[in-house]
Amino acid sequence: MTLRNIKSIKRVFALTLGIALAIPNVTAGSVVNATEPDEQQQIEDAYKDEGFTLAWHDEFDGSSLNLEDWNVELHDPGWVNKELQSYTDIKAGNIEVKDGALKIYPKAKKNIGVSVLRGRSFNENWSTMVADWGSDGATAKGSITIADGKAIANIEDPGNDTWHVQIQQTDISIEKDHQYLVSLKASSTSNRKMNVAVVDPEQNYKTYGSSLVDIGAQEKEVTFEFTADDSPKTIALQINLGLFDNIENSAPGTVTLSDVSFLDLSAITEGEVNYMTDYSYTSGRINTQNKHDFTYGRFEARAKVPTGKGYLPAFWLMATDENNYGQWPKCGEIDIMEVMGQDTKTSYHTVHFGNPQHSESQGKKILTGEDSFADYHVFRVDWEPGLLSWYVDGELVHTESRWASGTDEESQLAYPAPFDQDFYVILNLAIGGEWVKYPDQTTVDNMAGQSYDVDYVRVYRKDDSYYAEKEQNLVAPEPIPEVYRDPVDGNYVYNGNFANDIKIAGTSGDNFELHLEEECKNTQYEVKNNEITITPDNVGDVAYSVQLRQDGIPLIRGYEYKLTFDASADVADGKSRKMIVDFKAPDRGWGFYLAEQKEELTNVTKTFTHVFTMSERSDPNTVLEFNLGNQGSTAPVHISNVRLERIGGEEIVIPDKTVRADGNYVYNGKFDQGDDRLGYWEYDTDDADNISVTNSIVEGERVRELRVMVEAPADTSEANPVVLSQSDLAPLLKGKYDFSFDAYMDGGYSDGLTAVLSGTEYYPELKETKESFVYEVKYDEDKTREESNIEFRFTKPGTYYLDNVMVCDSAILKNGSFNAGLAGFDPYIYNTDYASYVIDNMNGNDNTFAMNIKTIGSEEWHIQLIQDNIKLQQGKKYRISFKAKATIERPFKYAVQRNGNLPGKDWTNYSTNPGNDTLTTEWQTYTNEFEMTNPSDNETRFSVTLGKFEGMTDQMHDVYIDDIVLEEIDEFSTPEPTPTATPTAEPTATPTAEPSETPSTAPTSEPTQNPEVTPSAQPTESVVPTAQPTESVAPTADPSATVAPSATPTSTPTAAPSVKAKDKKTTFSIKNKAKVNKTAKIKIKDKDKIKKITLNGKKIKIKKNKTSFTLKLKSYKKYLKKKGKMNKIVVTDKKGNKKTIKFTIK
Repeated sequence: MTLRNIKSIKRVFALTLGIALAIPNVTAGSVVNATEPDEQQQIEDAYKDEGFTLAWHDEFDGSSLNLEDWNVELHDPGWVNKELQSYTDIKAGNIEVKDGALKIYPKAKKNIGVSVLRGRSFNENWSTMVADWGSDGATAKGSITIADGKAIANIEDPGNDTWHVQIQQTDISIEKDHQYLVSLKASSTSNRKMNVAVVDPEQNYKTYGSSLVDIGAQEKEVTFEFTADDSPKTIALQINLGLFDNIENSAPGTVTLSDVSFLDLSAITEGEVNYMTDYSYTSGRINTQNKHDFTYGRFEARAKVPTGKGYLPAFWLMATDENNYGQWPKCGEIDIMEVMGQDTKTSYHTVHFGNPQHSESQGKKILTGEDSFADYHVFRVDWEPGLLSWYVDGELVHTESRWASGTDEESQLAYPAPFDQDFYVILNLAIGGEWVKYPDQTTVDNMAGQSYDVDYVRVYRKDDSYYAEKEQNLVAPEPIPEVYRDPVDGNYVYNGNFANDIKIAGTSGDNFELHLEEECKNTQYEVKNNEITITPDNVGDVAYSVQLRQDGIPLIRGYEYKLTFDASADVADGKSRKMIVDFKAPDRGWGFYLAEQKEELTNVTKTFTHVFTMSERSDPNTVLEFNLGNQGSTAPVHISNVRLERIGGEEIVIPDKTVRADGNYVYNGKFDQGDDRLGYWEYDTDDADNISVTNSIVEGERVRELRVMVEAPADTSEANPVVLSQSDLAPLLKGKYDFSFDAYMDGGYSDGLTAVLSGTEYYPELKETKESFVYEVKYDEDKTREESNIEFRFTKPGTYYLDNVMVCDSAILKNGSFNAGLAGFDPYIYNTDYASYVIDNMNGNDNTFAMNIKTIGSEEWHIQLIQDNIKLQQGKKYRISFKAKATIERPFKYAVQRNGNLPGKDWTNYSTNPGNDTLTTEWQTYTNEFEMTNPSDNETRFSVTLGKFEGMTDQMHDVYIDDIVLEEIDEFSTPEPTPTATPTAEPTATPTAEPSETPSTAPTSEPTQNPEVTPSAQPTESVVPTAQPTESVAPTADPSATVAPSATPTSTPTAAPSVKAKDKKTTFSIKNKAKVNKTAKIKIKDKDKIKKITLNGKKIKIKKNKTSFTLKLKSYKKYLKKKGKMNKIVVTDKKGNKKTIKFTIK
């Protein structure tokens, strides 16, 4: 008898005797687990022969979801990936446990109107105010929080007017003669009044509709309708909870608001149905976060999926603590199963990670015959240190061991991060999205009979010692060599003259291919007479629905390129059709190297030309795309004579060390990068056994900190310490710095550690509990790179711990001069083709942030310059100032504010400058002074908002920003700002700054797969994870110092060590001969780390992990041969590359 049959019989048995079953201590809503003993044993022993034991499971055998195991998630439409559904609570009926399975039901409801709000509930788009500044009778007290679709106002004092406690959404557009319906639900712990009103602050608070209601403990639905008599775009929906008539109508208490909507009832007309806007969809999503979290194991579920266009059921894992390595994709994601409802024969199995932008690896399982995933199948992933393996019905379908995580190539975390931390299980059913596309009439008509069914979820693990040993012996995969193909007759595009046919999509070879999405699969093409003609059979849902592309095109940083091609379309005289052309980075998150160029094609062949400079890191595998999809036409297109030529520029080589993206001059200050997590740190090989990094879980959290153990040999002394160091940091220029680290000792000495920064010694007094040490450092002159170094000397026996080493600019706001490039800043661009940015040193600029804005987007916050984690203290006064200009006159905003992306945070503006400012074509200094009246905030955000403002239209322009200073002041230099006077008619709060939100990380619009994402606080947009600095996907300039150009990369990615003799400017090449004085210094540098140096066969003692070493010949006089004899130095790096230098001495 199979396990399935046993389970079926057991369910009948449970139904028959269910009334007699009694399980003690089961809370309401918990599953009554009636698993038979024999079946339970079979489940536990299922993989016993492979060394697995059952860690946790849910057979879904009861009558309801066990909320001790599962969390139910609530989210608005569009929360991630432009999905349509709301995720609802358990009461909504989308989630059910029935007949031995979890069932997630999709539901659709025909809308009576179209929402004009941003979001369909209370979310980050709402601002709050408790008027407590004291002047004008504003004496309100309390707090307002917005979370999980609700607004909760705790009112201690209602103030002296209705608007003194207020929640509002602003900048809403309405249309003349349209009818509108406003509704929400409200309750209060005390009986009181509430006013809901639609007003226009720009028209003296003109009222379009309102309702004054009494609310109490019983939840009440508040509704009113109105017809607009004009078409403003500055409407505010206000909910006023202040003082009404007298205190009896405004009693203190807690008011809870939910289910708010503002519908345009005239927007839906008879005719063709838009299934994206004319319906509201709901579904379910559950997870085990902080209830059942696992590092490594076998994760298995038996499930079947719904059928219909736009469904995307998923069984997947996300990191329990996204802040451990950074928000998505750096934290990692493992998709065990995803199936599109319109193609239930194909399952997708994917891992997502950051490298440094979003990267992924994906496998598929395609069923044959009558079989489909609409029937039950078993999906699993085996997750071990350094290896992920996906299975369908026991068949291996995909493996992956290569991944990375970090903000750039120099900050990649120690392998196998991020997949060495706790993850939790998620089950959900999405409806619609950029990857899966959107529902149609058939989907909606048949929705009532569909569900995502999960028979069970089981997690098995081996002993912790097994995984610990695997981690201990793990070796990261060798990097795949980067091969840069050569141009043919100066053309980097192969077969650009279409002398040969293109290749079949998905096959190997350097050639064009035609990618087609499902809805355009019958598109035809013909290669004839040195051109390709593409005839789409459908307009397509996205630009890449019909795409001619060529991969493998190399672009070198610093080179200037010219792209040319001829194109036309079969359209009538005077007509045209569009085609989008771009260069992208498929291995680096699909960022742009050449932003989308929208070409107008007519029936006359035209030559199109685009010149651009490759300003990102060199990339051997870029893709040239010609996108014909979703351009409103199926007219055939002709393309010929495609050429990409280098027309100038020199290769830009990235300098050895720069200031890190977080402003730190020290590399790997958290000890989580490189071999043994000691990347970039230098130490004597004799001390290697005494130095390690902890990697343990303490009280549920992963802890990594340097563990320096000094055993007490007889000769231990300050003259013979254990030394951990980093040399040749980015130069510490004249100015003030903070030097900080955490340290403590275990059985050591309080004075057993000396910290050294650029030659200055510091003496922390260590204790047996962790303590943070911060030293203020001031340099009156610039330090050279050679002088910019750091050392930790352990001089007495004992065990010492060190972590969080940091050297950074001591200013409150870091790197406001941009002298350290973009360190500390995060330029945010909603769609990657809207804008690009550089640190500009041309046109009279000196390290100036410059942004080229091609399109302003559709919201103010779509383009921003951001710095997070600024520390402000309550009660202190501050001044923010910077200079800026633009090539056109335009509005903008700036703010020092709370970071609403963080859990439980809103977008409170601390800097009290909510209005728009104006950029002009001349440099102006913008200054604002404010007092921090809110509680101290160590995660404050500074933002400059440069998206679309009222009255703006698209016009390409540049914006320049420099010399940003945030400083503490004793007194205001101008009178302290006071709240704006409130109008007598329909008063409202002083407007607050629009939240500088970061929309949700969603997948890029490429034909790969749809990453599931769990943002920390609010939805975030494509590929660009929130609150983490990312590279611009449009070309950017090198923010670091100018460096000498070098040769074009060859197909050999690893260079031999470079060696330079500093005496008489003599440069050594391999095996050449040169004469130098015996006192010469020979500088040896190698990015792959120096393994060994020998002088005439004698080993030179060097520290581990050194990338540079200065060999002072005078120090090794005893190794040198006599005058006139040939000496030989051999340098070997960790990859086995060798370089030999031969020389004589006088």
